[in-house]
Amino acid sequence: TYYHSPIVISKEYSVEIPGIGHHRVGISETFVITDTNKVIMSNPAYSRQRNRVYSATVDKNGDKTLVPETAAENNAIRTFEKMNLAAKGSIPGLIIALKDSEDYVRWYAAGALAKLGPKAVPPLIEALKDPARRVREPAARVLGEIGKGNKKAVSGLIEVLKDPDKYVRQSAVRSLGKMGRSAKDAVPAVAAALKDPENNVRLFAAEALGKIGPEAKAAVPVLVTALKDADSIVRWYAVGALGEIGPAAKAAIPALTVELKDPKKYVRRDAVTALEKTGPAAVPAFIAALKDPAS
Repeated sequence: TYYHSPIVISKEYSVEIPGIGHHRVGISETFVITDTNKVIMSNPAYSRQRNRVYSATVDKNGDKTLVPETAAENNAIRTFEKMNLAAKGSIPGLIIALKDSEDYVRWYAAGALAKLGPKAVPPLIEALKDPARRVREPAARVLGEIGKGNKKAVSGLIEVLKDPDKYVRQSAVRSLGKMGRSAKDAVPAVAAALKDPENNVRLFAAEALGKIGPEAKAAVPVLVTALKDADSIVRWYAVGALGEIGPAAKAAIPALTVELKDPKKYVRRDAVTALEKTGPAAVPAFIAALKDPAS
C-alpha cells in the first residue's frame, strides 16, 4: 500500500465516535499501524488529518495508544477526546467544547447540548456573554431549540441582537423566531433588526415577527418599511410576516397592495395571501387591483 512513501501494513484499527445532532451514524477514523509502529490516518473524516504520523503502542489486550510525534499532532488526539466527551453529554465539558478552535468540535458540542434540553439553558445563556464569537453563535442557535418559554433565554437573545458579529445576530434572531409567541417581549428588538446592515439578519427578523404572530402588531410600521427593501427576499419575508400578523396588520393593506406589482413573482403571490389574511378590510384593495390592468 502506498501513501506518500511505501509502507507495510501490519494491522488496522478504527475509532468510532457516536453520532450527535444531525450525524446519526457517527464518524469512523481508521488508523493504520505499520511494521515500524508508526500510525497514519489513511481515510479520515476530515482531510486535514490525512497522513499525519503517530507513534503507536499496542498492549497484550490489543488496546492502542497513539502518541503524536509533534506538538501539532497532539491537537488531533485532543480533538477525538473532546468529541467523545461531547458524546457523553457532560454539560461543563460541552461548554468547554463550545470554545474549541475546531469547527466540528463546536458543532458536535452544540448538537449535544440541544439534546440535553432545558437543563442546558442556563449555561448557554452564560455562553452568550463569552468573548469568543465561536462560542456565542452556537449558544444563540441552540437556545432557539431548547429555550422556548424561558424568559431569561429571550432576554439573553435580545442582548446579542446587538452583537458585533453578523452570524451571532443572525442565529439570535432566528432563535427568537423559533420560540414563536413566547418571544413576544422581543418584538421591539426584532423590529429594530429589520434595519440591520446584513440582509440575512433582516430577512430572519421579518420571519421571526411572523412566527410571533399577532403579538407582533407593534412592528407593522417597520415591516411596511421593509417592503421597500432592495433585497427581494427581505421584501418577501416581510410580506409573509404581515400575513401572519393577520387582521392586526390591516394598516399595511395599502403597502401590500403596492406589492401586487412587485417585480418578483413570489413577492406578488404572497402579497395576495397576506391581503387575504388581513380579512374583509382588504376587499377594496382586491377590487381596485382587479380594475388595474397593470396588476
